[in-house]
Amino acid sequence: MTLHDQLAIAETEQPGAFFAQKPTLPIVVDSEGFTRVDGARGKDVSVCLQPRRDAFMRHYIGRLLATDGSR
Repeated sequence: MTLHDQLAIAETEQPGAFFAQKPTLPIVVDSEGFTRVDGARGKDVSVCLQPRRDAFMRHYIGRLLATDGSR
């Protein structure tokens, strides 16, 4: 199971907690819809790399199991 949306939300809640690297890269979406790094045509975008899976899963499962409405 891939939890892309949940991981993005968790990173928004706790910036820097769930990725080892967040470089800025020149990104472009090509005519076929593929995301590419392109130094000539790309726009600078902060990219999240090397997810910290264990930290995220602890956070995510903890949120799912919370029964008292706490974060």
